Amino acid sequence: MDDVSHALIEFQATAQARRQAEEWLTSFEPALLSRNPVQIGALFHEECHWRDILAFTWHLSAFAGRDELAARLAAEQGRASAHGFHLPSNRKAPRRVKRLGKDSIEAIFEFGTTDGRAAGLLRLSAAGDGTMRAWHISTVLEALRGHEEQIGANRPSGSAYSRNFGGDNWADMRRKAAAYEDREVPSRMYVKQHGTLWVAEIGQSPLDVVAWHGNYAPYKYDLRRFSPIGPLLFDHADPSIFTVLTAPSETPGTANVDFVCFPDRWTVAEDTFRPPWYHMNCMSEFMGLIYGQYDAKPQGFVPGGFSLHNAMLPHGPDAEAFQAASTAALAPRKLAGTMAFMFESRHAQRVTRFAAEHPALQAGYADCWAGLRKTFDPTRP
Repeated sequence: MDDVSHALIEFQATAQARRQAEEWLTSFEPALLSRNPVQIGALFHEECHWRDILAFTWHLSAFAGRDELAARLAAEQGRASAHGFHLPSNRKAPRRVKRLGKDSIEAIFEFGTTDGRAAGLLRLSAAGDGTMRAWHISTVLEALRGHEEQIGANRPSGSAYSRNFGGDNWADMRRKAAAYEDREVPSRMYVKQHGTLWVAEIGQSPLDVVAWHGNYAPYKYDLRRFSPIGPLLFDHADPSIFTVLTAPSETPGTANVDFVCFPDRWTVAEDTFRPPWYHMNCMSEFMGLIYGQYDAKPQGFVPGGFSLHNAMLPHGPDAEAFQAASTAALAPRKLAGTMAFMFESRHAQRVTRFAAEHPALQAGYADCWAGLRKTFDPTRP
């Protein structure tokens, strides 16, 4: 067989595989919209499997057998409203393969749901009557609707700064617009969390922030092998430099979730408050300590413990850590024998009743900042 004949046979096989996958999807969508388990089940072998990651069930789910699979698809369709099943042109084309000893057609498809953009993998094989039926299907939610990642043509252009190379950058603009109040008067601070308005009585103006810089911002991996980077001259770097895994969103700098670790590392910055600064930001921080000591709370954060600071909730080092970091000689120092981690998300995290009422809950957590005293002096350089 010459090369031309072989290429022709391959082309015809690919075209046939695509046609059969399209025909199955064309039958699957109306069956799914009918929410009739019998009609859905007619498209599957009796022995079949479905694995879903968030697309239909909003969970990690697996189902086996035609009856169970069809019943769950029909039930979940009422919430997911899956639609628009098609074979994308920018993914691997349908092809003939052998999987688990079965001659099959394998195809990648895409579709939409109420929650966002989804994709799936389909494997078909011939039934006794010659029709193509599915013996494996997997579905996954790839992007939340309204929160798609800005990539490719949707990438932000930065046009606000691209035409004036000698002008102010974002940090310059923020610095010029900065203002603060240094007033020790009884005040009320209002915070909205989870649709509820909260109020706290404080002894000073809540507008007393002088400045800030930066935005505090199943896989097997040995966190001790993570190679950290950091500031080599001055300043405290954003914790995003310790990111191990990330799930980005459509807004640069505000991931759906980041997984961050803080392993052994050297601190060498000069003229710098080396622990994490006092801050609040648009990300929620769920942090835990696996072993060792955490530099922002040397005594108040023990291995096995964790903390949650939701978005725009101020926090930072306790009084002991502040005093030590403010007076210590800034020689190179190694933080050894420590491992902390953090899940940082743009979404607020709600505490369960089990956690809120658990005996291990640290009472008086906010007291760790009670010993802090105002040390700001606007007359000092």
